[in-house]
Amino acid sequence: MNTQSVKQTRIYSLDIIRSIAIILVLLNHAVESCYNLEDYDTAVSVNSMDQSLIIFLFTIGRLGVPLFLMLTGYLLLHRDYDAPGSIKHFWLHNLLSIVITWEIWLVFYNIFLSWLNNTPFDWILWGRQALFVNKLQMYHSWYLPMIIGVYIFIPFLAKGIKGVSLPALYFLLAVCIATLFVIPGINVFYSAFDMDALSLQAQPLFWTSFSGVYIFMGHIYYLNTKLKKKFLAIRIPVDIAVVVIGVCVSVYLQIFLHKNMSSYMIWYSFFTWPPVAYCLFDLMYMIPAKRPNFVFARLSICSFAIYLIHRPVQMYFEQKVAFFDHTNAAVSHMEVMWILLILSLGISYGLAEGLGAIPYAGELLTRIRRKKFHLF
Repeated sequence: MNTQSVKQTRIYSLDIIRSIAIILVLLNHAVESCYNLEDYDTAVSVNSMDQSLIIFLFTIGRLGVPLFLMLTGYLLLHRDYDAPGSIKHFWLHNLLSIVITWEIWLVFYNIFLSWLNNTPFDWILWGRQALFVNKLQMYHSWYLPMIIGVYIFIPFLAKGIKGVSLPALYFLLAVCIATLFVIPGINVFYSAFDMDALSLQAQPLFWTSFSGVYIFMGHIYYLNTKLKKKFLAIRIPVDIAVVVIGVCVSVYLQIFLHKNMSSYMIWYSFFTWPPVAYCLFDLMYMIPAKRPNFVFARLSICSFAIYLIHRPVQMYFEQKVAFFDHTNAAVSHMEVMWILLILSLGISYGLAEGLGAIPYAGELLTRIRRKKFHLF
């Protein structure tokens, strides 16, 4: 969820992708807030249409993070890091700024959790979180430390793959997907049927995380956009088919696993997700966007801040507002989920715009950079 430099030419189709991605993330967390998805016995009936819809919404919500990671690869891996001082500039401009922002929000999050749970502020826990050796107990808190770690190595990865042919990059991507997606995906089913898990002995010397694969995919997509545009007539139907079939298969497999007493819910490393994410990215990239759209532009610019703000907003409604109580029989969980999504998006966006308008401090809190007032 990196913000672009004010000096960079804005690609309007990327605003669409980033806007859809942040909405999908909020949808995913709203579903998790309203349904106990890991409990296959009590969350919803395994034979009900409700379960299919809930798992479908949760599943498409899981596409938000891969889209953000692909954007990171698209925007950052093609840059030239060979010039003197370029890596230092990247670390100061991109890495340091996001570290400072995260450390500031960690203070707020711990104060908020202390108030929400009526517990004293835990200075030791906060210190461990600030040093990246303890996890913050919020759905979204894993992403920022992960992306900080990724940013450390982005310049070196970019230098390492510079000039490598596309066929060689495709081969490397295939090896990584087989290692980090296919084998773990097979093991999900082996575990459900009490079979011995596969243990891959030959590990590729590449990023050992799904995040690196999606970032790499974003870079490959960038390289493909620089080629002569061909096959546009078949790309759209193929993309739609891959996305629809991939999502439907993913939903079906989760229901199948639930019926076999496995509580598995789709994670970003599920084997169907790389092709689905790539084709969805391609579909949105091809949307005609020759001029800025106000809604997509503002959501895109505020997406990082919305990500930081939305979970405290959702948690407040969940725990402090009676309407969102899971025992409230007056409304269905589905209605509560949609209302929570809309409220958290609207309030988070409003707070993001407000904080972003504060000179200098706004950049530290939201990473919304203003031409007149910017630190990095």
